[in-house]
Amino acid sequence: MRVSVLRQMVPPRALALAGLLVVIAACWQEGVAAPLPLAGPVAGVSGRLLYVGFQSDNRVVFKTFAPATGALADLVAFPAGSYAGSPAVSPDGRTVAFSLFRPGKVGSADPGGADLYLMNADGTHQRLLRAHEGPGVTLGDPAWTPEGRALYFSRISQDGNARIERVLQDGSKREIVLKDGETPTMST
Repeated sequence: MRVSVLRQMVPPRALALAGLLVVIAACWQEGVAAPLPLAGPVAGVSGRLLYVGFQSDNRVVFKTFAPATGALADLVAFPAGSYAGSPAVSPDGRTVAFSLFRPGKVGSADPGGADLYLMNADGTHQRLLRAHEGPGVTLGDPAWTPEGRALYFSRISQDGNARIERVLQDGSKREIVLKDGETPTMST
């Protein structure tokens, strides 16, 4: 009976938050906080993490982090004023798909847009896969198919309408897969 009265008085989200805070408080011991490893070697982990970072001049750069050694490296820097994001490594590890936003010209009604690009995993041979087809259109969030022959991606228009599309790795056979969706990812 008490539980049902409490549920009527307090929204479920507030109860969940309160419960979470109680658990956190119970786990915390005053003065004994173990630091979390934020960077550094992680034994037994192979491969490299590819992520978006920034240079001191605020240019976007794709960086790599090797968990086993803690080695950090810049992979490729992008032109000032542009923004590269959502890097996705192909299943065979040889190709990276990413989006690249470029603003429109100053004084123009075109706000710019984001295109889909491919490059080799070492940062070389950057090439346009699909260009955005109108002002303010963003093509992004690429996700490889398990065999690596195609990509799913988000297409978001200037007015905010989103859909998921698919295109072959050579840029052909673009098709709408799902209306009212974005940020695809693949599961096997």
